[in-house]
Amino acid sequence: LAVGVFFALSGFIVAEACDRFYAGRPGPFLLHRLLRIVPPYLAALAISAATQAILWRTGQLALWDFTLRRDPLDPALLAAGVLSLLPGFHTSYVAQDFEYIPFVWTLRVEMAFYLAATAIAFAATLAPRARIPAAATAAGFAAFALFLAMGGPGLLTDVPFFLLGACLYAALRRPAPARIAATALAFACTLAAFPHW
Repeated sequence: LAVGVFFALSGFIVAEACDRFYAGRPGPFLLHRLLRIVPPYLAALAISAATQAILWRTGQLALWDFTLRRDPLDPALLAAGVLSLLPGFHTSYVAQDFEYIPFVWTLRVEMAFYLAATAIAFAATLAPRARIPAAATAAGFAAFALFLAMGGPGLLTDVPFFLLGACLYAALRRPAPARIAATALAFACTLAAFPHW
């Protein structure tokens, strides 16, 4: 529940940041988002890898979610740990099914959202009259509806949470019936998404 609330807050804050502080500047927006996530994550990764290596070598490493088959300082595992921030990445692509920080999946979701927000902001600078944010919101609702109907990437279960935050920001910033309706729809989709977690 806390992660879902965090995603909704993130949708609100990112929508506000794109509207107020980074309007017409998608590059600086993405750079600042990366600077807020990547350095702290890499620091936490280094601490986690060092701690797990010490415990591994003393025979005291007891993980509740993974079975580690190699030294935590194995270069392939470390590379997988660094790449774990990339949306759609899975550590088994490089090493084995193991994550130094089990909740890194939430950062992958955030990164996907930041990339989507950057793409929307960039498209809006190219076609300012095209109502790109409204089209992106509709596409988000359509993607989630397809997920409910046919299944698909689990990442789509997170879309309504971000939409809820972004729609709520838009409705509070410039109230209009369509924005209030979009917020209500996003809330309903959030309720529908939560059981899939």
